Amino acid sequence: DLGEESNEFDLNAQDDKTVTLRFELPFNVDEGTFGVLIEAEGEDENGTTHKQHFEIKLEIEKEKHDLRFLGFDLNPLTANCNRVITISYQIINAGQEDEENSNLEINNNDLGLSFIDNFSIDSGTEDNSFSNSIKFKLSDKIENGIYPINSNIYSNEGKLHGTKTIELKVEDCIKTKEAKEEVILLIPSSEQTKNT
Repeated sequence: DLGEESNEFDLNAQDDKTVTLRFELPFNVDEGTFGVLIEAEGEDENGTTHKQHFEIKLEIEKEKHDLRFLGFDLNPLTANCNRVITISYQIINAGQEDEENSNLEINNNDLGLSFIDNFSIDSGTEDNSFSNSIKFKLSDKIENGIYPINSNIYSNEGKLHGTKTIELKVEDCIKTKEAKEEVILLIPSSEQTKNT
């Protein structure tokens, strides 16, 4: 279901022109051979329309094992008063084989974060993705700064397939205090009352 069209151009008699169209194939596609239809259409100086088409075959080959990130997010990206961080991730199996006993690792030594998620994903174009999220509470002793959180995908053979890094900013928690104004009532003494 891909389609592209070039810009219009003029072509003199006996001349030729090369046009390049680029396609980005989606991850979620079956392996196999697909028909590609190329059509050219033009109008001559007399206003007559001329068409020509050409068909070729495009062969899609997949790696045997191909695990990739579709998403890897932190919420919030800046931690201050809220010290609970949610890490969400989505992985797709773009390979030929079903993936069983694969691993996702998320870590940062300075934050004390070390997490492993075991998962299995089917091949094909259905049921070939996996998503999950974890919550992580930061210690109050973590100093201000930028902390890269790294995530790696490993197949059941232990081969690294995908890597993502996202930065968490840690700031001090600034608490606002309500200002309390003291109200002082001046009560005149009895002597002042008599004089006035």
